Amino acid sequence: MPWGSVLQALVNQAVKRSDYLQDRLEELQSKRFNNAQPSHFLIGILDNINKNIRRRLAKFTKEKLQTIIDYQTYLDNLDLAKVYANTIHDIYEYIFLIETSTVESSPPAIIPAIERIARELIPAKFHILICPSLRGQYEYKDLLRPMSNFPSDILNKNILKEIKYLIVLNYPFFLKHDVLCHACLLHELGHLFIIVNDLTEQAWKMIAKGIPPGTTPEQTDNFLNEYIADIFAVRLLGPAFLFALIEAASPMASPDQQTRDHPPLLLRIRNILDTLDTYNQRFTPFVKFDFAEKAEQFLDGLNQFTSLDNLLDKLDEKTPNPVEIYRYLEPALVWAKKEIGEKIPSSLHFSPKEKLFKTYIKRFVEQGIPPSAFRDRGEKSKKATPLSLGELLNAVWLYQVVELQNPGPLKPSVEKSEHAGKLRDLRRLTQLAIQQIEVLHLYENAKV
Repeated sequence: MPWGSVLQALVNQAVKRSDYLQDRLEELQSKRFNNAQPSHFLIGILDNINKNIRRRLAKFTKEKLQTIIDYQTYLDNLDLAKVYANTIHDIYEYIFLIETSTVESSPPAIIPAIERIARELIPAKFHILICPSLRGQYEYKDLLRPMSNFPSDILNKNILKEIKYLIVLNYPFFLKHDVLCHACLLHELGHLFIIVNDLTEQAWKMIAKGIPPGTTPEQTDNFLNEYIADIFAVRLLGPAFLFALIEAASPMASPDQQTRDHPPLLLRIRNILDTLDTYNQRFTPFVKFDFAEKAEQFLDGLNQFTSLDNLLDKLDEKTPNPVEIYRYLEPALVWAKKEIGEKIPSSLHFSPKEKLFKTYIKRFVEQGIPPSAFRDRGEKSKKATPLSLGELLNAVWLYQVVELQNPGPLKPSVEKSEHAGKLRDLRRLTQLAIQQIEVLHLYENAKV
């Protein structure tokens, strides 16, 4: 059996893929990225790995392969060649992340806005990529951890020490242009905020020893992290995060479904509603406006439906019981709300303002133009102060509550319906408003 010839076919295929990979990496060097530093750092690592693999593959010379005449020698060399081939395959997954984080590929406006918020809350040594996923859900991942398993002869592990964290925040590819649902990315950013501020370990000190029956320390810890990440997102966005979570998560799973990693959506909503009350982010003071009244009616209905007594009846047969876990974690959640409230500056968190409702949202509802800035109408100044991301997104959601929640009979082709057209216009105008806000921030930072 010509074992060397069999191995040669695998090596040739790996070389071909490595060469193509090198071309892709060189092309990516010239691309523009929303956040250039982590993208180019990752490109540099992958370039180094691929060139090392190429050098290793070159050692499988024709003369060497001709000397492989016994089966065991073939297996030893085959395993080594497979390691290099599989690593090339892994690198292509990273290439996809880089390609989809370019300016051309990213959703307009919202990504730079989230990256600006991240820069204010997360130390510079933590680098973030925001890009789509085909998995259909919002996710948080550490990109460097899998690289630690790469063979030491193709990756110098000291390179990874140059950067402590390289994080990817994924959003569903099919929601690429859904600017409102991308509020869920703030929940994923919350997971990094938890790590940076060591919130989980501190939160556990607020909880009595012993965990509810039927659960595990790992699952309880996962639930705690999810609840705290939701608190972080609420502090920044208020009800806009709740609306986005319901719209993005509801089609994916039953609201009473729990996993090892995530509590049921119903209990996440319960935690979010409690957090809105803690931070005084409800629209109650503004119910004299029709749009605020309708939103409050919706929130009141949710509040009643997700009361713990009601959920205890609905989820009684689940093991472990998620309501018991939630009650067990409540002291830690109370502490987390206070801690996060103090750590996030007032310039970033959402706080309902009379001016926002009385002037800007009212005008928005009447004219269909999203607001982007507060304007000082004083005699000597007409300074434009950019709205926070939370203020804008809440304004857009409230507009939807009044104008677009009841589309009426749809035409056979939804794409051609008047309602679908209004939603597309709203999405486009919202993206433009966020772009204006980001431009105003650039001028502010430049003190222009």
